[in-house]
Amino acid sequence: TIVENIEQSRKDGQDRVSKLLSNLQAVSVDIQGLVKQIIYEPTRMANILEELGTIELDLNKLVITKKLDLPEIIPKGELQLESIIGLTINTEGLVQSCLATPFDDSNATEAEAAPINLSSCDECSLTDESLSADFISTTYPVDCLASDGFNVMYTSTDTSPYIIAYCHLGNNEGDLHRVWHQPRVVDMIYWNTIGKFVCATNKGVYTVQYNNGKFKIQHTIRSNTWNDLRVATNKNDLWVWLNPGKRGSDSIEIYSNFFEHTRTIKFGGSIPDSFRRGISFSVANKCVASINTRPQNNGEVVQINVLDLDMKRLKSQDLGSCTGLVQIRTDGYNRFFITTGQRSIHCVSVPGKKSIIAIEYSGNTIAVVNKQCLAIGDSNHDLELVEI
Repeated sequence: TIVENIEQSRKDGQDRVSKLLSNLQAVSVDIQGLVKQIIYEPTRMANILEELGTIELDLNKLVITKKLDLPEIIPKGELQLESIIGLTINTEGLVQSCLATPFDDSNATEAEAAPINLSSCDECSLTDESLSADFISTTYPVDCLASDGFNVMYTSTDTSPYIIAYCHLGNNEGDLHRVWHQPRVVDMIYWNTIGKFVCATNKGVYTVQYNNGKFKIQHTIRSNTWNDLRVATNKNDLWVWLNPGKRGSDSIEIYSNFFEHTRTIKFGGSIPDSFRRGISFSVANKCVASINTRPQNNGEVVQINVLDLDMKRLKSQDLGSCTGLVQIRTDGYNRFFITTGQRSIHCVSVPGKKSIIAIEYSGNTIAVVNKQCLAIGDSNHDLELVEI
């Protein structure tokens, strides 16, 4: 009967909530133990954060009209069980809200399962968002920037000689650094699959592994013929765009996570010329996007072009004015973020909507810390952290 079905649903809901509370309490105990330890354990912290992410996903599936107070076990938490449940967890400095969920593209199964379908894209949807932000002072001016999901590594060319530095987003200590004796870094990203930063130079590609204040640098792809290049990664591959903007010598070379060359993409054919004119690019697990700029009305306009991994056009869209200092990065879930050199960040989802995120200062470089947070550099001593 209807009454019996309602009663069964109520019992099922209670069981689900009880299980979630039990899981959250177990994670709370783990965090309490981690706080008491002197030695930093990144693997254990990553496991805890992954468990919290799983709990949050389960919470978002519940539709309940009730409020529960969790037991006061560090970290303190509250579940507001209304139309959709929101989870807020305070660990008093261990994990800040902006750093609560490290980026891990191996957990993107739900996002990967959704096919890319342009017919569902809402090109006319445009919203302006003013989101919470925080500021981190870096020891040195920021040039290139990338994040490992917890903190950021950056290069600084205002020093002599050049340096690379690692900035802890959770404290105000000076940034650990080392001299960069290699050629100048022109692009940098973090490859979660191998747990290393990937640095592009005109002499090839270097990896940097940071661990407890030490930088381990390796020259993984060598070349004496590259004039310029950009790098991007997804879960499986490293994409190296050689000589962007130099027709006749430009191509995209793809490497495995063992840095074995697996494929060459030659421009022309079905690849749109607007994509080829890109000055920055980024690759997700199902698509790749580049951005270009062109003059318009005494200024410049930035345009995004998105292709599938077979280099077939998916999406092309003008995003608005820019100063020429533009860069694109992805969170790995077919969502791209673009700096404009101005006080705004464009967010483009494939498929999906375009939105604009307002920031305090002009953004030049950008790193996706995790699916909840962006780090934006303005070539000064500040990083702006924007919670998304």
